[in-house]
Amino acid sequence: MRGEDILPGIIPEWNDWMEHSVPWTLKKNQDYISQRTETGRRIEKELDESGSAGSTWSNDVKKGYKKRRDVLKDVFQEAYRFLMNLEQLHDRDPRFHIGTDRNLQMYFEDTFLFYLKIVDRKSTGPHLIFSPQFHGRLKEGTHPSPALFFSQISRQREIFDTKSRGSSKSDSITVKPKDGEAFFKQASRILESLR
Repeated sequence: MRGEDILPGIIPEWNDWMEHSVPWTLKKNQDYISQRTETGRRIEKELDESGSAGSTWSNDVKKGYKKRRDVLKDVFQEAYRFLMNLEQLHDRDPRFHIGTDRNLQMYFEDTFLFYLKIVDRKSTGPHLIFSPQFHGRLKEGTHPSPALFFSQISRQREIFDTKSRGSSKSDSITVKPKDGEAFFKQASRILESLR
């Protein structure tokens, strides 16, 4: 039964539109979907070849952290440069990413590597504290495995004249300006070795 049998006068125009316009519209939509799918496949292939496909991680850099980081620019330049390098590491390899609030948590893929506290008190002088203990909560979908970083850096501890912060934080490493350049070079090498 055709539409004009139900509503004579209106339905013939509708039937004509359905017979000509709808198939054309469906064909255009299918072409569009096909084209978008092909473009998506090409981009995925290019990303696979570049080694950076599948990254769902991003840097989360908040104002409180930026303010604390920027204080170091004049008083502990090596630390400032190191923090900037950590932020930019994601651009070179999206498997690295950071989370911040007032301080920084470093990740590689779904693995938490270290917590980095920025200390800028005048009484103690500026310094960074690296800790294997995450602070607050981890990014969703990640798990702690700080041994990837700390097992390698711990072997170098005596070189940097670092000290622990008490029994509950005995694995933390305090880095002051006098140790900064050497420590940050070693830390950067360790991160690069994860690639």
